[in-house]
Amino acid sequence: MGNAVIDIRVQKSPRGKKQKKSSLAAELLKPYVKSLEGRLEAVEPIYQIIDRFVSIVNSFLSDKSIAFSLSSGFSIQNRLGAPLTPAQLSSGEQQLLLLFSYVLTARDQPSVFMIDEPEISLNIKWQRQLVQSLLDITKGATIQFVFASHSMELLAQHRSRVVKLVDQK
Repeated sequence: MGNAVIDIRVQKSPRGKKQKKSSLAAELLKPYVKSLEGRLEAVEPIYQIIDRFVSIVNSFLSDKSIAFSLSSGFSIQNRLGAPLTPAQLSSGEQQLLLLFSYVLTARDQPSVFMIDEPEISLNIKWQRQLVQSLLDITKGATIQFVFASHSMELLAQHRSRVVKLVDQK
């Protein structure tokens, strides 16, 4: 989407009458153009969140990708561009897509996600990326995560936030 700029220019005409009509048309269109600019500015934050979501999910995928368009919503395709359903993803890909989707839809309200052993079905590379990716998707939102995990790969980059629970028998 980016920034949209609409410029209405009136070219000088040898005929004064034509110039007046063009000038009048330009003046009449200015409020309409301003309202369109306002609408675009209003949806820009949503666009940025969706773009971040798509980029993060795609950073986990190697031979598939997701995309978003206003007319058709989210879609998944393989490297050849053939459409895929979520059921055609691996269990790890399904787990990530579901988790990221839940987090995306929870952005508007304060939330706590309790995630038990998220490393199941995730390769080592994905485990290393998971926590930071969740933090990136929720940037600017009031969302907290509580993980229960045995994976050092998952937690190593965030040691300062890790609390070890010990059975006090």
